[in-house]
Amino acid sequence: MAPNLLSKGRNRLAAIGASVTLVCAAAVAGAAPHDHSSASGDPLFAEGDWSGYAYGSTVFLDDDHGSISTAHVGGGYHFDDAVSINLELLGGAVDSTTDDDGGVGGVDALFRWHFLREDDWSLYTDGGAGVQQATTDFPSDSHHNFRLLAGVGATWRLAPRWHLMGGARYLHVSNASTSEGNDGGDWAQVYAGLMLEF
Repeated sequence: MAPNLLSKGRNRLAAIGASVTLVCAAAVAGAAPHDHSSASGDPLFAEGDWSGYAYGSTVFLDDDHGSISTAHVGGGYHFDDAVSINLELLGGAVDSTTDDDGGVGGVDALFRWHFLREDDWSLYTDGGAGVQQATTDFPSDSHHNFRLLAGVGATWRLAPRWHLMGGARYLHVSNASTSEGNDGGDWAQVYAGLMLEF
């Protein structure tokens, strides 16, 4: 892909990510208030809490298979203290080494465990699986692929219910031998965004 087209694509992706963040915030801001201030004594991400979030991600360390940059919007339910199940929708752009560059959409399901929780921040590990559909062959010879991801991250409280979130994951994308070729990609994924706890 020409450098100027790549730059335009990344700028477009940044605008999409910002829009998704604002839409997610507006959608969940009307939820019934739940006091998560440190003065309340309630721990972060307690059993019964819900969260909504949006973040942007990109990958590196596997240039042979191209790259994928996506915006994510998701939600989770804490079925136990510090442990949640989450569903995320994703959309973005792929830079393919085997075909034309294109777009991608998909869905991931993840478990997240905040193994260290303080008054205003937490450390967590998460992992899960998903599916994606691209408009081009990526990362090898199919448009459809499966996703496996696992990593670590952190949250930092900005306001009683608002948190910064970010982290790094291992991301594997392949078609699980559902087509003739299955040369999957293995990347380091980095991401950052906003989370609302309610």
